Amino acid sequence: MSKLPRRFLEHIFYNRRKFLENVVKGNVKEQDFVMEATRHNPAFATYGPNGLNVSVKGVGFVVKEELLDETIEKLKDVVSRKGNAMERVSTLLDLVYDEERIDFSKLITLELAKKHTWENIKDGGEVTLLYFIPPNIAFEVRCEAEVHLGGPYFEYANILHDFYHAPHKVGTRGFPTYVLNIKEIYDNSVDAFGKKIYP
Repeated sequence: MSKLPRRFLEHIFYNRRKFLENVVKGNVKEQDFVMEATRHNPAFATYGPNGLNVSVKGVGFVVKEELLDETIEKLKDVVSRKGNAMERVSTLLDLVYDEERIDFSKLITLELAKKHTWENIKDGGEVTLLYFIPPNIAFEVRCEAEVHLGGPYFEYANILHDFYHAPHKVGTRGFPTYVLNIKEIYDNSVDAFGKKIYP
């Protein structure tokens, strides 16, 4: 199990899993989707040739390296059978939101724009994520970024993005992938004021 603080995981991982479980049960409201975006779309800050830059990206934990190939094949199978939206969400719960399958030391995201962020860290580098969950929860996550232009992490991130957002495009696109190795976490919530909580 992860050494990451439970408070952080509760807000960023476990509550997102509960949201997906409620989607399957048909027990979500429109405002739930707005709140859920805050758990998945942190501000993504970099510094490099293009100066100080902040963008918003969809970020999530990644399955353990030894499970990548198996997970990719199972996701492809659901797409090839034209699984509906509920089957896709159920598959995500089984494969991507099972805590026993997750490498909690890494986060992953795609580079869709290839502009300021890309120029700053296309050869790797430091990234700081800021999660803000209204009205008073916030976490600052400092990471070291690896860039993948091929291989299992690249394939996993691309298929996972399209599996959820654009299943008709799975396997037709390939965006650069950032694997973010977590180095430090600070609790920036109103009751913590930047307290270091990891390591």
